[in-house]
Amino acid sequence: MKREKGIVLDKDRHGNLRCYYRRAGLPKIRLREPYGSDAFYDELACARLGQPYVKADTRPKPMAETAGKGTYAWLVREYLRRNKSLLAKSTLEQKRRVLDGIGDETCLSKSGQRLAEMASVGLRSSHIATLRDQKIEAPEAANHRVKALSALFNGRSRKSSRAPIPPRRSRRSKPHRPVSTR
Repeated sequence: MKREKGIVLDKDRHGNLRCYYRRAGLPKIRLREPYGSDAFYDELACARLGQPYVKADTRPKPMAETAGKGTYAWLVREYLRRNKSLLAKSTLEQKRRVLDGIGDETCLSKSGQRLAEMASVGLRSSHIATLRDQKIEAPEAANHRVKALSALFNGRSRKSSRAPIPPRRSRRSKPHRPVSTR
C-alpha cells in the first residue's frame, strides 16, 4: 500500500510504530487511528486543515448545551455569555473549566444527580463549602472553586432571580505551609 504524502512512521522508545502527519516548518501531528481505516483518513484530513480531530461517536455535549432554564448549567451558560466581551478568552476558558467541573459533582444530591441538572435556586453557602471541601487536598483548586462560584452568583442580578444569593465569599482554604525553624 502506497503511503500518503506527509505521513511519517516512527518507532517510540518501546518499539511501537506510530504514525504522524508532517508539513515543512510545522511540528508533527500524531495520528492515532489505525492506518488505512476510514477514521484514519478523517483524522488525516483534519490534520491537513490544522483542526483537532474528535471521533464522531465520542463528542460530548457541553454541560451548558443540555441545560434547562433555572439549572446550575443554565446559570453557568448565561454567566459566560454575559461576560464574553468583558473577560479575556483564557480567563473565560479557565472559569468554564472550573464551573463545569463543579457541575459534574454529585456530593450535594442523595440520589447522585449532577449539580448541573439541579436548580440553582437552592444553593447556599454551606453547599459552596461542601463543593470547596471536595478539593481540600489541593487548596489552590478549592480556592478557584470558591472564586468562580462567587463570581457566578455575584454576576446574577437580584431582579432576574428572586432566589437568595449565597454570601459573597465562603471561607477559602489555607495552603499547608511548613513552619520555619529559624
